[in-house]
Amino acid sequence: MRVLPIHPVSEYNTGDLLTYYGSKNIMKHAFGEDVEFLHVDSRRAEAELSTYVPEYNWGDVDVILVCGSPFLGVDINNTKCIMLKQAVERYPKAKKIALGVGSSFRHNNVYFNNYYDYSDRNAGSNQKAIQNTCELFDDFDLVISRDSFTQGLLDLAKIKSEMYFDTSAFYYSGIDNKDRSEDLFIYSNPLTMDSWGHAPEGVWRIYNEVFADLFSRYNTIVITSQDKGYLDRLGVKSLFCTDLEYLKYLYSNARSVTSVKVHQAIFASCCGAPTTLFATDSRFMTARNFNVVIQTEIIDLKDIPQHKTDYRLESIRKQGGEGDLFGDLTPPKLWFEIDKVPEYLDWFKERLVSII
Repeated sequence: MRVLPIHPVSEYNTGDLLTYYGSKNIMKHAFGEDVEFLHVDSRRAEAELSTYVPEYNWGDVDVILVCGSPFLGVDINNTKCIMLKQAVERYPKAKKIALGVGSSFRHNNVYFNNYYDYSDRNAGSNQKAIQNTCELFDDFDLVISRDSFTQGLLDLAKIKSEMYFDTSAFYYSGIDNKDRSEDLFIYSNPLTMDSWGHAPEGVWRIYNEVFADLFSRYNTIVITSQDKGYLDRLGVKSLFCTDLEYLKYLYSNARSVTSVKVHQAIFASCCGAPTTLFATDSRFMTARNFNVVIQTEIIDLKDIPQHKTDYRLESIRKQGGEGDLFGDLTPPKLWFEIDKVPEYLDWFKERLVSII
C-alpha cells in the first residue's frame, strides 16, 4: 500500500513529527508492514507550489493521507490546502483519509457571538472561509477530527466525520520511570505564533509575567532555534531539543511538565508526566481528551460565560450567541488512558479496513 502523506515533516517541528509518526503507526497497525509512506519534501513543495505535487514522480498512489493538522482556521489558499487539492486532483482513484483534523483560530476570536456567520477584515466571511476549508474533505472516504470544536464545524458544513484522539498520542504511550525529579517548562515565543498576531497589549504583559516566574523555577526547553535565540538574548537558560526520543526520556523522568505547545503537552501526558497546557488558540481543544490540565486564564476570557450544560455549536448558533467559540467546555466524553492504546488503535483499524 503506497501512501502519500500531505503533511509538513521537519526535524524543526516536533508537533508535526508526532502527528506524522502517530499516523504511520495507526496505518501499520491496520495494514501491517506492507505500508509504504512516500517521501514528500514539504519545503520544496512550498517553493515549487505550482509543479511539485502535480508533477513529482511518486508512481502509483493508493492512499492520500492527512496526518493530523489544524486545517480549519487557515486560509483556503494556505500551502497545505493547495497541496491537498492538488493531490486529490492528481490521484482521483486513491482513497482519501484524514486523521486528526483540527483547527487554529486566533485567541481574540474566542467569544463565539455567532462566529460562524461573523465577518472580519482578515478572514472576510468566516462562514465562507470555514465552509471552503471543510469542503476540502467533502469527497474523503474517512475523516476523523481531533476535537469537539472542529467536529462541530464539520457537522455544520455537513461533512461526514467522527471525533477521536489526536494521532500524536500513537507515537508513544507508556510509563518507563517512577523516579521523577525535574519540573519542565516547554516554551514558545508568542511573537512566532500566527494565531497571536492580533493579541492586545495586555495579553502580552500577562504572558511575559507568567513565564518569567516559570523561567525562574522550571528547567526550560525550547523546540525551535528561533525560541532558543530569543531566550538567549533575554539571558534565560534553556535546552534546545527537537529529538523525539530524547524528549521522551525527559518527559518520562519529569515530575511535572508545563507547556505552551499542544502536542508537547499530549506527548508528556502520554509519558506519564503530570502536565499543564497554557491555551493560546483553539488548538488547545486537542488536549482536552488527555490527562492535561488546561489553563485559559493567560488569555483574556472575561467575556465568556461559564457553561453549566453540554453546549453544541448548532444549538449555540440557533440561540444567537452567548457561547464559547470552542464549543462546550464541559468534561469531554472521550478520555485517553495509556493502558487502552491497543483498543484505540483497533478503533482506527476497524474504520480503515472498512474502506480499503
